[in-house]
Amino acid sequence: AYCMALDSLYQAWQKTHYPYEFYEVLLNHYSDKGNKDKVSELKREMREAFGISEGIYKFGVDNRRFVADPDTKRINPSLVSLKGMSQKFADELYELGQQHFDSFIDVLDALKQTSCNSAKLDILVKIGYFEEFGGVNALLKQIEQYNALRTAKRPYISKLTELGVPMDIITKYCSLSEKMALISDDLAMLKAWIDVTEYPKTRVIDLIKNEVEYVGYSTRIIEKADEDDYIVINGIGFGNKILILYQIKTGQTMQIKCRPRKNRLPVKGDVLRIAEITEDFKRRKINDEWVKLDEKEKLLTKYTFLT
Repeated sequence: AYCMALDSLYQAWQKTHYPYEFYEVLLNHYSDKGNKDKVSELKREMREAFGISEGIYKFGVDNRRFVADPDTKRINPSLVSLKGMSQKFADELYELGQQHFDSFIDVLDALKQTSCNSAKLDILVKIGYFEEFGGVNALLKQIEQYNALRTAKRPYISKLTELGVPMDIITKYCSLSEKMALISDDLAMLKAWIDVTEYPKTRVIDLIKNEVEYVGYSTRIIEKADEDDYIVINGIGFGNKILILYQIKTGQTMQIKCRPRKNRLPVKGDVLRIAEITEDFKRRKINDEWVKLDEKEKLLTKYTFLT
């Protein structure tokens, strides 16, 4: 017990005097051990207790390891802390990111030579890793277009039209028989198709939800949002009734117990508009009976779900 107490004191001193170095070491330690829950907990603690934000996940940025940058009050994040991401893949992405690519299609071609798979690519796109090449919805659609054309040399003409490829592009880049199309230049055909495709815009709220889902938090805000609008980052405690909420307008977080009167209990990723927060005495189970304590706590009781 004495040794454990000393360890706690040493860590408290290090955290107070060298917070950037402290969190950099711990984040890399738990990331190497594969403890992604602990990594998320440390990220939240350093933001709320020390005002240390996390840098961005971005193609071309060094996201191979957690690296402290006290000048910008940030610790640049590690891709390895995300689900399904390996150190090998993080290294491969860094090497690719140092090269120049004219389009996202060129990036997809290059990723075929790495350990990337569809699940990893889906996460990276949804958290905005490739934002320099377009919005999330546009890039997800371009992946579908890429898979449709780059893997098919003699598709049915009807299949191409079902996919939405304009007939003038089909006739320009294909030799046509009665039913089949022999593609002469699939890359040029793909880029021509992309050039005439109208993609749906990506809502900021969807980007926030994606970051919460895959990263565990978000750094984005919507200044025009209602101050009562929150997204659920996580649920903790018995029955996950203690919610960690992210205020969409400001980026501030709060922790509050939820005691719903009508609605279901919110879960991670839900977007809420808070209608009522009340106060009640805390309760504790003593000898199999719930007993009211003298101390009060805030309770989230009324809210609506937003889409």
